[in-house]
Amino acid sequence: MTVKIARKTISAAPQNLESKSLAVAPMMGKTDRHFRTLIRLMSTHVTLYTEMIPAGAAARGRLDWNRDHRTVVQLGGSHPKELALATHVAVRHGFNTINLNLGCPSPRVESGGFGACLLKTPRRAARCLKAMVEAAQGKADIEAKIRLGVVESRTELKAFDPEAQVTRLFDVVDQLQSAGASLLVIHARLAVLGKFSPAQNRDIPPLMPALVDKVRAQFPSLPILYNGGVTTLAQAAQYWKRFDGVMLGRAVARNPMLLAHADGFFDKNHQPQARSLILRRYAGYVAQLPQTEQHRALRHSLQLWHGMVGARRARHV
Repeated sequence: MTVKIARKTISAAPQNLESKSLAVAPMMGKTDRHFRTLIRLMSTHVTLYTEMIPAGAAARGRLDWNRDHRTVVQLGGSHPKELALATHVAVRHGFNTINLNLGCPSPRVESGGFGACLLKTPRRAARCLKAMVEAAQGKADIEAKIRLGVVESRTELKAFDPEAQVTRLFDVVDQLQSAGASLLVIHARLAVLGKFSPAQNRDIPPLMPALVDKVRAQFPSLPILYNGGVTTLAQAAQYWKRFDGVMLGRAVARNPMLLAHADGFFDKNHQPQARSLILRRYAGYVAQLPQTEQHRALRHSLQLWHGMVGARRARHV
């Protein structure tokens, strides 16, 4: 298979296209239903994730219901019973894949006892995931998004020994697989807890894709999506060869048009839609929204001009 990207041809050659996934990461303040609608106008094959939804809110029915069969709802929580109830609600509303957030390093999430800090207690994380699997009753796949591990400070980060982390990482993965995880998304960075912001956690901890490769080798039957530092589809194609899929995050937030070529990973004859057509179709979608929602939806379209001459003027108009 070949993927045509910006006049370059990249060899991808996956064995089974249906088992491969090109995904957009869950991003707070970004991957709401409007953003996902915009991306779906460009790609029918890309897997989309909701923003992380606290399990308590989901259990009370406050879910983002806008979805298709390639939309995954991500839940955050640390109480198995609450996560089980949230899973039940999500399944009842038609989601066929649910992701447990075990990777968010924000201080606010840490104060709630979930996200990346759960990696410090793999057994508890596994109990949470198992409760979700049991609640789904085979009607939905339960997966998790993790980081390579956690450290508590910049000093601990500097002293970090990747080889010593392998055993701990394998323990986390083993327990999640045993609990019934259908897939793991692995962000190839550590999470630095404490005072580090989410933005700092995206840049300061170094990428360590070699550790993700070791997980791939140790757990060959567990599907793994690679996440971290992928900024172009050319880079994505390289990880596509090594893993069961690739997840892109902030690169898509900055430049959604990156995904205009994404379906070329699945269909060698794919022809990307023109920016003008995407804008026209999205404008039609926004026009049908309540006026109170229109501003929120329109802000996602501003990044469609990323990198173009006259982008500032176009955004203003």
